[in-house]
Amino acid sequence: MTDGSPTEGGTGGSAGSDSTTEGGTSGGNAGSDGTTGSTTGSDGTTGDSGDASLCQDACDKFVSCELEENVPGCLSWCDPLVEEVSDPDVFPGCAALVEDFLECVAEEPMCFESDPCSGLEVAIEEQCNCGHTAGGAIDGSECTYEEECGVVSREVHCVGGTCSCEVNGEDVGECQAQAKICGSLDQGAELMAIAAGECCGWEPFEKGD
Repeated sequence: MTDGSPTEGGTGGSAGSDSTTEGGTSGGNAGSDGTTGSTTGSDGTTGDSGDASLCQDACDKFVSCELEENVPGCLSWCDPLVEEVSDPDVFPGCAALVEDFLECVAEEPMCFESDPCSGLEVAIEEQCNCGHTAGGAIDGSECTYEEECGVVSREVHCVGGTCSCEVNGEDVGECQAQAKICGSLDQGAELMAIAAGECCGWEPFEKGD
């Protein structure tokens, strides 16, 4: 098991003269401040998680095996992970994968000496994550924003004052917000996501994003 965010990560890249990249994987056993969802109270109880008992049992195991410092910190990434993959249209099969992973963790008797849950963790990383990529010219003459969550991908490409919107590779329309979208390029993919969503009429991916 490794430390790190269970739902986000990524490396920078380049496209044209400037770009930013965000992305990552789901699964893991360490806390993260990059996810959204239910909250955890100071007493260790969960907020609106869809299955609090699974996270509670898994976090108890992580803490007892000294892989997490405390239960509330563990729940702060586990609850949002359960919520994030709950939409079957975006993450088909992921809710079951996460459930199996948490059950595997809770039932592990040897504190992961043989890492018996790693196969499920890898499957979650490969199938149940969200990624965001933005790139383009530094002068704002063109830019592209792409986001992918599970089986759903969306792309906005702006040039000549017009932005084309695609969902899963299919053209779904155009809008005129190049200045706003490309102007947010140097501020990161998160702001581009907001601008692209407003331009194309997309709801943000829910994490419980």
